[in-house]
Amino acid sequence: MDFDINIGAWKLLMCLVLFASNFLAGAATIFCFSACAGSKQAKMIATLAQCLTAGIFFGVTFMIMIPEIPLVIEAYDKKYGTVSIFINPYMHCVFGILMMMTIDAVSRAWKKSDPEVSDSDIEMSQELTEASDNPVVVVEKTKGTLMKYALFTMLLSFHSLFEGLPLGYKTDQTEMTKFFVPMLLHKLLEAFSVAAAGLNEQKKHSMLGSFIHSIMTPIGCFFGHFLVSGTPSQAMDSFLLILNGLSTGTITYIAFMEVLVDLMTNEKFEAISEVFKIVWVFIGFLVTVGMSCAIEAVEKTRSLENSLFGNATFA
Repeated sequence: MDFDINIGAWKLLMCLVLFASNFLAGAATIFCFSACAGSKQAKMIATLAQCLTAGIFFGVTFMIMIPEIPLVIEAYDKKYGTVSIFINPYMHCVFGILMMMTIDAVSRAWKKSDPEVSDSDIEMSQELTEASDNPVVVVEKTKGTLMKYALFTMLLSFHSLFEGLPLGYKTDQTEMTKFFVPMLLHKLLEAFSVAAAGLNEQKKHSMLGSFIHSIMTPIGCFFGHFLVSGTPSQAMDSFLLILNGLSTGTITYIAFMEVLVDLMTNEKFEAISEVFKIVWVFIGFLVTVGMSCAIEAVEKTRSLENSLFGNATFA
């Protein structure tokens, strides 16, 4: 018996899983790191999570997103003719990268200019304990403005909106699952990284940041789904072609500029050597490739079984 489920319900289930797992992972990170912040174990876990995130992003980018572009161009060619340069996904990949560069530039400028969302408002003093010669850092946190921090976090999490778009505009369950599984693993690791990065904020601010970050990808998925749920037309298919390029460009930018560069240059990710970083990045990539191959194998087996049963004759 072949189990079938409405494509919209399947996407809704995926969105709920993405949100719940992302938010719970972020909340658990906040509470756990509050108890062991600054320890070697915490730094080690943060570094490994960043390495795996980089590898997973490489897998999603080069094994799923980029190979899909010539397929959607071919499908568009068969329906409407040659793809115009103005809607060419490869060109919009570049636009997606430029858009992310602009967002990052704005967020960095805002963080430097606004003391309420900048790390500079955290005053630090050192006290020597009687029992130890090591200095103890005492952090005096200012209250800040919750609304401004929420807007700032939303700006930083904007790329998550585009991560959800490919999941939303896909109409094939196999392709959805192939994209969803590595994306879920990536979002868990990303939630860990985002929560760890917000530990200098008040706990309620960090929780709000995790919530905003968690909900952005499902919002992107819903947006992509509503785009393809309407009446098919050349204008809509052209728009989806553009979105395919934009989402591929943003994810490519995130993989290199926000994950890999941060991994190789940020001091908080120096718990292991560069060689081991490369090894763990490769492991993350292999995880994505392995999951994609496993999903394809399962779907091919299911299709073969359906074909055999469909062609069977009974005396």
